[in-house]
Amino acid sequence: MSGAKSPQTLDANNIAMEGIKVLYDYQAFAMQAYGGVSRSFVELIAHLPADVQYQIAVRRTNNEHLWDANLAPQGAHRCPFPFKSLKRYSWGNKLGKLHNHLLERLPGQRYSARVVEQGNYDVFHPTFFNPYFLKHLGDKPFVLTVHDLTYEVLNDGRQPRRDHQVQHRQLLCPRAAHIVAVSENTARDVMRFYNVPRERITVIHHGSPERHDRESLEPVCDFPYILYVGSRNYYKNFTSMLQALAPYLRDGDCRMVCTGPAWNAAERALIAQLGLEQRVVHYHATSDELYRLFNHAQLFVYPSRYEGFGIPILEAFANGCPVLLSRASCFPEIGGDAARYFDLDDDASLLSQVQTIVDDAALRQSMTACGYDRLQQFSWQTSAARLAAVYRQVCGKS
Repeated sequence: MSGAKSPQTLDANNIAMEGIKVLYDYQAFAMQAYGGVSRSFVELIAHLPADVQYQIAVRRTNNEHLWDANLAPQGAHRCPFPFKSLKRYSWGNKLGKLHNHLLERLPGQRYSARVVEQGNYDVFHPTFFNPYFLKHLGDKPFVLTVHDLTYEVLNDGRQPRRDHQVQHRQLLCPRAAHIVAVSENTARDVMRFYNVPRERITVIHHGSPERHDRESLEPVCDFPYILYVGSRNYYKNFTSMLQALAPYLRDGDCRMVCTGPAWNAAERALIAQLGLEQRVVHYHATSDELYRLFNHAQLFVYPSRYEGFGIPILEAFANGCPVLLSRASCFPEIGGDAARYFDLDDDASLLSQVQTIVDDAALRQSMTACGYDRLQQFSWQTSAARLAAVYRQVCGKS
């Protein structure tokens, strides 16, 4: 983790009189050991300017980003799952979730509620959408970060039956003193679905990962491949992409490497039906291995119908990997001219772009250079400065 600070607290001994005191809660750090939401908070906190002092109301956490950045509060400790080997079984995974709920989330909420109620801060910034804090907040303002509105967009605003996140956003968005959106596209979605005025929303992009020169890392695979990263939920458009690229993968030299969850039964059946058993490879990648996969891929394809930001785009740019995106949601905003695009639901457009990029080494080299240039527009230091300006505005200290 870049730019790590030593942990701070809100004790009077380490707060400048002119400074702003910000309190962050437990939520992202209890629900994720790794992940984009918790990582973005850690990076922002690590890069805050000196006049912003902070406290993270956490006592137990397995969040590796927090520990790696040396931001875990003094007195906090890990709460390891005692039978990690069992998590490969469905019942073991359920046991792990129960363990997390009982030993991290519930105690974390109780501890955060007590710290919120003490009121020793200027602004509160919850790290997710549980509204437990409202009854403890008093007259203190809170800032809310919205990473995406996937459910709302894909369901066209229809009322969910059991989606607690949406119900919580319905409660919190109108009450927040200010909302941080991770892209202009997400900001428009917040305005559309929650009727929040644009002046109450600030767009703060994620920063860039560490750059690695093309093919500077050790390869993971010994064959040319197209890379797909992450989950394969319906809005990720993975099945349609695979069907569109099947002829190219069957007949060409290039395979497809996929990270994320193991294949489910329907995916295995589809891969067999398309004759791609030897051409599509699943890989359980660590963070280090993921960067190495980007670094040596012929192309990274991101076919989603909707994303809030698309962190893998910056990860691809940082590792010299050419990027092909669906022309949807925030992708043109983040990828800019450094990526190439295909039209959703147009198999010919996708197949043509893949063939063009993979078969043209000079084009890939040019796209790599453009990706490095584009990456310079995304800085955690700049993003943290914009977040600090939001805090000052909310506190009347701008």
